[in-house]
Amino acid sequence: MTEEPLDVQVARALGWTDFTKDGYYSAHPPYYSTDWSATGPLIVKYGICLQRNSDSTWWAGVLGRPYMVLDTLALPTVCKVILALGKADKL
Repeated sequence: MTEEPLDVQVARALGWTDFTKDGYYSAHPPYYSTDWSATGPLIVKYGICLQRNSDSTWWAGVLGRPYMVLDTLALPTVCKVILALGKADKL
């Protein structure tokens, strides 16, 4: 089984349920992993902090909570924090 695209995983964590028809995506969710206009409001809503490190990686997390991620691109890093929040029932 192939892992779903990051944007779809985030959408599912946010409560989206209807994506497929006959096994194919019929409606694509917002491009959370590449579109600041889709992800920016989520950063504010969930209090996600984002920081670029000196080695050009990105850190994202929620202060005071154990949801922290380090990655090479900003928005995918935020998306992974949103997934962690969803798994912990914090969305």
